[in-house]
Amino acid sequence: MNPANSSPCWWNRLGWGVAVMLLLVEGGKLIWLERAGPAPVAYDAAGYWQLGTQVARGDVWMTADAIGYRTPGYPWLIGVCQWLCGSSAWRAISILQHLCLFITTGLTAWWTWRLTSRVWLVNLALLIRVLSLGSASYAETLLTETVYLPVLTLTMILLTTSRDVINWRTWCGICGLWSLSFLIRPSSVALLPVLVLALALPSWSTGFSRIAVRRLASRLAVGGVIAAVMIGPWCVRNALIFGRPTPVIFLGRELWISILGPGRPIAPSLPDSPDMERIRELTATSQLEIQWENNWSVSHALTDAGLTDAQADDLQQKVAWQALWRDPLRAVLRMSWKAVDFWRVVYDREQALYGDKFTPETTLKGQSMWGQVQQRERRTQWLSMAPEHQLLVMELGSLLGLMGTLGLCLSPRHWSAGLVCMTTLVMFCGITAVLDAPSYRYRMILEPLLITGGCAGFAIWRQVMGIGTKNLWNSVDLPQNVCND
Repeated sequence: MNPANSSPCWWNRLGWGVAVMLLLVEGGKLIWLERAGPAPVAYDAAGYWQLGTQVARGDVWMTADAIGYRTPGYPWLIGVCQWLCGSSAWRAISILQHLCLFITTGLTAWWTWRLTSRVWLVNLALLIRVLSLGSASYAETLLTETVYLPVLTLTMILLTTSRDVINWRTWCGICGLWSLSFLIRPSSVALLPVLVLALALPSWSTGFSRIAVRRLASRLAVGGVIAAVMIGPWCVRNALIFGRPTPVIFLGRELWISILGPGRPIAPSLPDSPDMERIRELTATSQLEIQWENNWSVSHALTDAGLTDAQADDLQQKVAWQALWRDPLRAVLRMSWKAVDFWRVVYDREQALYGDKFTPETTLKGQSMWGQVQQRERRTQWLSMAPEHQLLVMELGSLLGLMGTLGLCLSPRHWSAGLVCMTTLVMFCGITAVLDAPSYRYRMILEPLLITGGCAGFAIWRQVMGIGTKNLWNSVDLPQNVCND
């Protein structure tokens, strides 16, 4: 061993030992939460379980009581678990989702290492994941976010750690992962500009030559083919059932909650229009109690009146657009306020665990339960102290994560990764502000990015404050400390 490098090697070995210990602690935390028992199956979770049941019975395309506002990735996963595991499917899904969260923690550490090559920054990222309880509690609930997390994180790693032009193998992997993520959560449409940006940045920095433009076009074409192969069959399904060849039918409901739902400033009144009058006529005889600010309440009333899922969505979309054009300034202010709230929204245990109160309606028939009441009560007490439950923690965490990610843009080595990450954050925030109401579970899918960006950007900001941005770009990258045994 080189004596000059003995101290860094010892320090690095200690760092990796701490990293292994933190991973073990994270694993123990997730095992403890999983053993405490599941969350009740209600609302969205109940809907996903029902779709999975259709898949397990052989209705792979979910044509019985067909709906268009879900993509099939998560129901297929639930259906496969039901088919393979029978009465233990609920437990199998719970274990799988906790494993997904553990994989996400490992990917976050790996991503931080790829960007920084500093083990103690890796430990900082791991420590934040260990202390985080909000996303961990969602692993107990039948919702898409936990399964979505490792897919999105791995996609971002591939997009941001290529040192040069993204090669064909990596690009095909990225497109496959993006298509999979879209089948799990349609909000992945926010990544489309990010994919194009990641491809174009190397050419932009060196000049768009004819070869570079041809390479960009060919990669986009291949990406389109991969997406068509993976998502296209679901579009065909929607075209045959609803006459709409789109992968998901939800815009009307989302615009309704965005424009007419709760929020600040207060929503405009419902428009006086033939379309709104038709909604009132259709829902007049409904047995369901209608809350006009609740998009799903209106949607369920319309489908209960005999409209198909797509017809109800179309009608809500028309009324929402009419309300927007009648008062566009109010709509813009509401969306702007939601964009700010997206970074301030706090974790709510009641939403994550549906109150943790089991009833015959929220306990799956034929499925084995696990965990004791005492364990669930201790879990609930622990989650009540989640750092993400504090507004100040969420505000500071978002601010530091955004500043760190912005700091990556100042680095001569990582400026392209910084731009890709910042665009991702802006796009997911924007699509939530325009089409939905902010919720912690919509923001938590960006936590690995915020943690990695914050940790990696911290090192860049130290260099900038020490030598200045100009000197940083003029300096030659120093070699990393290497242990030569």
